[in-house]
Amino acid sequence: MFRTNIPVSSARFHDRAKALERLKRLSLDVKRGEPRWLAIIGPRKIGKTSLLAEAAQRFGSAKLRFVSFDVFDAMPAGWRRTADPR
Repeated sequence: MFRTNIPVSSARFHDRAKALERLKRLSLDVKRGEPRWLAIIGPRKIGKTSLLAEAAQRFGSAKLRFVSFDVFDAMPAGWRRTADPR
């Protein structure tokens, strides 16, 4: 059964070699003291959290931490920004 409410990892994580290679290169830059910022953004349920969790498992260390913010915990799923009333 395929579950969509938890991140995928290890053997079930596949078909993201290009993205993981980029995260690996950026991770090595950071470990060498070359600061980098990266935002992983996209529609819901395309694997952003799974990608970040897999990168953290593969490339994380005491000197490199991966952080994930779940902004939908603070907003209802149907939340929409309204136009500026000015």
